[in-house]
Amino acid sequence: MEREFTNALASIPLWQYAINVYPHHQADLLHWQASQNASVNILLALAFAQHNQQRLPTQWWRYPPFSRAQSLTRRIRSLRQTAKGEAYYPQLKDWELMMEGVEIQLLQSMMLPGDCQSNIAEYTQCLKLKKGALAPFIDTLANC
Repeated sequence: MEREFTNALASIPLWQYAINVYPHHQADLLHWQASQNASVNILLALAFAQHNQQRLPTQWWRYPPFSRAQSLTRRIRSLRQTAKGEAYYPQLKDWELMMEGVEIQLLQSMMLPGDCQSNIAEYTQCLKLKKGALAPFIDTLANC
């Protein structure tokens, strides 16, 4: 089922970007997730938007379908992290990947033409980081 789902995502440009960039920056992305509660998918979406001269609507993370998907992804991730060694661990891993795919689809569907610098500043503020703290990392991802 995982392969069929990821094959269905193959036509989504943000998914293609994510699977190409993530392996090269996995440690840094997971560090942002663990230390700053940042969403890996949002970080990748911001870099994709910057790379492609696109933007997201204001406060996109509050868009109900996206915020619900994120909430479910976090719950599945939490279950998976506590289930290492359990027989159902692989299934939780598949579900988490599927929910991440849903998040990517929703982010892709919200993309608009434009400059994403305000999105980066907005997400920096949402994460309660110092002004400009996120921009250099997004630049690095966008230049992959």
